[in-house]
Amino acid sequence: MKRKSIKDQTIVITGGASGIGQRMAEMLSLEYGANVAIIDVDKSKGDETVEGIIEKGGNAKAWQCDITDEDAMKKCAEEIKDEFGTVDIVICNAAILFFGHMMDLTTKQLQRAMDVNVMGTLITIRAFLPDMEERNSGQIVAVASIAGFAGETYGIAYCPTKFAVRGIMECLQMEFRDRGLDGIICTTVCPWFIRTPMILNMGMRPTCSIRVKIF
Repeated sequence: MKRKSIKDQTIVITGGASGIGQRMAEMLSLEYGANVAIIDVDKSKGDETVEGIIEKGGNAKAWQCDITDEDAMKKCAEEIKDEFGTVDIVICNAAILFFGHMMDLTTKQLQRAMDVNVMGTLITIRAFLPDMEERNSGQIVAVASIAGFAGETYGIAYCPTKFAVRGIMECLQMEFRDRGLDGIICTTVCPWFIRTPMILNMGMRPTCSIRVKIF
């Protein structure tokens, strides 16, 4: 395997205003020369991330969107296409975390986790997939988690959603194979717990010192 060039390609990152998404946006634009479209519910933080990238010579723009809103996501996809042209890579990174025992969490929290982490991933992929299928080219990346391989105490709202993300990507990969769409690549990333605002806000303090690299 070798690293491919993404210079001048357009990459969409959901949840790109903070944490892993923010760092990916910075690296992919500043270190690898990609055009980055950030999608996030936090408009001010998205704009702040974009400003930092542009100040350092990169190219990025932010869109405010709730990934659970299918119509809003479709509109967002059209605006990104108008701004940057062909979307080459879509990174489904946005997610939320509720941390607690089964009966400590509300049904509303459990449903919201499913809506954002699972349906949000599906809605994001479906918004950009038709163009990729038409040209049989592109890459879909889903940020799952090590929590998508094993359940854990306090993980009843989060772990099942990451299992589902893995399932989505495996189904999609098989579908592309069987339909002859060999030009669309599926990539599932399963990080360990990383010191991001989402994790730190839950009172967790990951100690992993591995530096994340983008290949």
